[in-house]
Amino acid sequence: MIPAKVQQELLVITAAIKRFNFKADDYIWDFGNDFQDTAYQPVHQIDSTGMYKVCLQTQNPCGKDTFCRKVNITCKTPEPDFTYDVRDQHVNFFNHSKYATQYQWHFGDGDSALVKGPGHQYSKDSVYKVCLEAYNKCEMSDTCKTIAISKGSTRIKTNAIQNIQIFPNPLHKGQNLRIEGLNAKNIRVQLYNASGQVVKHEAISSALKLKNLNPGFYHYQLWNDQKCLKRGKLVLLH
Repeated sequence: MIPAKVQQELLVITAAIKRFNFKADDYIWDFGNDFQDTAYQPVHQIDSTGMYKVCLQTQNPCGKDTFCRKVNITCKTPEPDFTYDVRDQHVNFFNHSKYATQYQWHFGDGDSALVKGPGHQYSKDSVYKVCLEAYNKCEMSDTCKTIAISKGSTRIKTNAIQNIQIFPNPLHKGQNLRIEGLNAKNIRVQLYNASGQVVKHEAISSALKLKNLNPGFYHYQLWNDQKCLKRGKLVLLH
């Protein structure tokens, strides 16, 4: 059900009655949904969309009068949004959507969920496209984010990880990020901003250009096929 306040429309009706210069002793509002009110200027909430005929009846000892107006209650478009927290192969998802009453998650591995903020356990290291669909009575909107899942570097030799050097860090905008100690082929780097969004995902050899990124804090991950070789924080200065 989509709540929608009709206070503004009721004020319009009240103003129209005032223009009649009709001094009333009693007011009877009929909101068109089996609810009534006798307040002079009520606030009423309608929980379903549609067209409603709202009427105000005023009366005094000399007579009575009625003024009606059609009020169209519509939905706002859902605005899906989420963040997430990765713990090895388990991910907790946090739902920040607006104007939605129902949700459906697609985790990119064939599984899905209908709860607002799920947790999900992945079975293998990989890069997944996670999508959130947000619904209300009128329509659906969705958003997707790419996340990298890794059980850490337990399957990679420790000395191989220690030999990978990333510098300079911090670095200034326009500088290239140099990476040394990569003996394997098919190395990819992923950069995430503070919101967890992937801002760069590409294959590298020894250097990475960051000229199109805004200054700030980033998280990086180095991948070889399905293995995460190294992860850490990166600071990009002006």
